[in-house]
Amino acid sequence: MNGTNGQSTVYQTLVTGLAGVLLAGSLVGNAGAFGGRGHGQGHGFGDGFGGGRMGGEQLVERMAERLDLTPEQITTIRGIMDESRAERRALKDRMRASRVAVAEATQGEALDEEALRPLAEAQGDAIAEMIVLRARMRTEMNAVLTAEQRERMEQLRRGRRR
Repeated sequence: MNGTNGQSTVYQTLVTGLAGVLLAGSLVGNAGAFGGRGHGQGHGFGDGFGGGRMGGEQLVERMAERLDLTPEQITTIRGIMDESRAERRALKDRMRASRVAVAEATQGEALDEEALRPLAEAQGDAIAEMIVLRARMRTEMNAVLTAEQRERMEQLRRGRRR
């Protein structure tokens, strides 16, 4: 499937994958509210929940400070982070490998859409899994916070996006 129509389909697949990455940033966003680098810098899927280079412990410390978390809340949030660490690392590795594979498949002069399509789909699948994992983590963390703390977090996130 070479030609304009085949290339357009591959382009649409890649754009859909990029939209998934951007959606991940909008769904989670917690690190941005707490001074992390957030999505869009680097690849945004570092070890820290919420992106960038913020590690899990650094995020918990900033949340504790800015939201006035109780010791029990801190322990619970650390548990949420710890429980998902292996899955986050595995997804991060899959995403990195898929980016490399897609980049390599698109380096040649001729486009092999049949070879590229499954690579692009695998990349999209990994991104989707990361979005779901982060949304699940965010939901679990929000359940630990009081209404006032959730409101404060939202205020911090809004202020950070300006």
